[in-house]
Amino acid sequence: MENRNCRNCRFWRETPRSDVLGGDCCIRAPSIVMGHLNLISGGSDGTDAATIGFWPGTDEDDWCGEFVER
Repeated sequence: MENRNCRNCRFWRETPRSDVLGGDCCIRAPSIVMGHLNLISGGSDGTDAATIGFWPGTDEDDWCGEFVER
């Protein structure tokens, strides 16, 4: 098959650029965890937590060896 690029791969996600961390990405593998953030909230101990992670950014014309047709 021709055009074995991200645009035609089932793992590629196009994300609106208006998103805070907007950008197209590959979700072939689990997200990469970047850190843990303690948030202030109304919980019993006054804190809550969030894990921060992301998937690798890609362009529609990129390609790799993990391509699977949509």
